[in-house]
Amino acid sequence: MAGADAAITHLLARGHQRIAFVTGPMNMRQSQDRLTGSRQAPERAGRPADTLRAVETAAFTVDQGRRAGEQLLTASERVTAVFCANDLLALGVMQTAFRAKLRVPDDLAIVGYDDIHSAATAGVPLTSVHVGGYDLGKAAAEMLLDEDRPGHTHRRLVFPPRLVERNSS
Repeated sequence: MAGADAAITHLLARGHQRIAFVTGPMNMRQSQDRLTGSRQAPERAGRPADTLRAVETAAFTVDQGRRAGEQLLTASERVTAVFCANDLLALGVMQTAFRAKLRVPDDLAIVGYDDIHSAATAGVPLTSVHVGGYDLGKAAAEMLLDEDRPGHTHRRLVFPPRLVERNSS
């Protein structure tokens, strides 16, 4: 939730009034959490509920991002910014924007989530919420190995996300 909140706060700080949140299936926990986080920022800023428009896709893929982009670009009221629940969706939205001759971020700002390698190397480097995948995996392996040790206690670790600002927003 914190990463989604940070992404929307970033877009609001840049003056965007109409923002879309593009996600995969809403029956998935990450979609629900990121939608909740996305709604917190406009609410905290005193913005109307319709500041954020949610678009659900069938999967977290580039192709589904393209489809969401087409839907957003043909809507009667166009958004000025898009936050996507993962970078693949964001890259698909960006491809659709380029095909429509839009300038990213001037005509449409885009933010992704996960900070995959190709986010930094996209035609317009993608602003993305970074989650420490290496650190997360290392901690998970250590916790798994610790399971069989005497005196083991379960613990919960939280890895705070951080926004990596690049040229797309």
